[in-house]
Amino acid sequence: MEKQIIIVEFDYDLEWDWGVEISQIRKDLDELEKLGATHIDIDSHTSYDNTYVTYKGYVEREETDEEVLKRYEQQKDAKCLVEKVEMAEYERLKLKYGS
Repeated sequence: MEKQIIIVEFDYDLEWDWGVEISQIRKDLDELEKLGATHIDIDSHTSYDNTYVTYKGYVEREETDEEVLKRYEQQKDAKCLVEKVEMAEYERLKLKYGS
């Protein structure tokens, strides 16, 4: 199975409100880099006619072999569940309407 690129967010608050000092931004960026972050997502939101911005540090990386196997098993389990549900529905309809 081919490895996918996954995004891992870091739990590090970037409270860059109005008037944030450049030194604070540099400090936060250095800390995020130490944690392994490679990107920052900047997203704007509107709530009750107020607009605000959120910032999240994250890293984009390739899945590990372990993560690929876990994803593969989850997909296989989901496929088996769908097949069971479909088979049960088929049997129900077969009883109701005959073969």
